[in-house]
Amino acid sequence: LLFVIIGMTRINRHLKEQEVKFDEDEQTAQDYSIVIKNPPPNATDPDEWKAFFDTKFGPGVHVTCCTIARDNYRLVRALVRRREI
Repeated sequence: LLFVIIGMTRINRHLKEQEVKFDEDEQTAQDYSIVIKNPPPNATDPDEWKAFFDTKFGPGVHVTCCTIARDNYRLVRALVRRREI
């Protein structure tokens, strides 16, 4: 019984390590995305946000693309539900 418990513990630890390793190898848009909650109502210009991020994070950071998506709660929920299927 002790052998089984130790074996299960080691397998569980190994699987968690492999999961972290796999996640670090897999790059997604989520790894490079920033979500701003409660932006000002008039902040709708992507170029203005891009300039803000370029100056805020310093010279070593490059903003490639900036997209504004507002009031899309229903769309996000639908995408999450679709992904869970």
